[in-house]
Amino acid sequence: MSATLCPARIISRDEFIALHGETPICKIAGFQPARIYPDYMHVVHLALGVDAVSSVILDLCDHPALIEGNTRDEKLSKLHANYKEWCEATSVSDRAARKFFTAAVLRPAGGAQYTAVSQKILSATACRYLILWLSRLLMEIDLDDDVHT
Repeated sequence: MSATLCPARIISRDEFIALHGETPICKIAGFQPARIYPDYMHVVHLALGVDAVSSVILDLCDHPALIEGNTRDEKLSKLHANYKEWCEATSVSDRAARKFFTAAVLRPAGGAQYTAVSQKILSATACRYLILWLSRLLMEIDLDDDVHT
């Protein structure tokens, strides 16, 4: 892609260094920013996937009739038990930490902040499996018309 098609793109080594500083990658012979490509794991499993899964889980918990429990944390605990059972039944060893299924992690204090989940709590591989579990769970839940009212 040319600079005329994407004027905001960093096209030179000097621009990269001005923006990010003299990082170790700059010292590699032949380094050029044009050779840096986003990879699927970092874009989907560590960014988009975490945001999507977090949002869907919170939406499930916020609906009064979908998950049993009186508080968000009680509902998250039920979801974690279901997730853990699914992981054991399907031999998934790389799992989201129990801490992921807490309001403190999924809904940071202040409400205006975005969810930022550490890879210690949810790795890229665990996120892949969490997406599979969540898709199975959503197919099992009776989402009739009165859910959206």
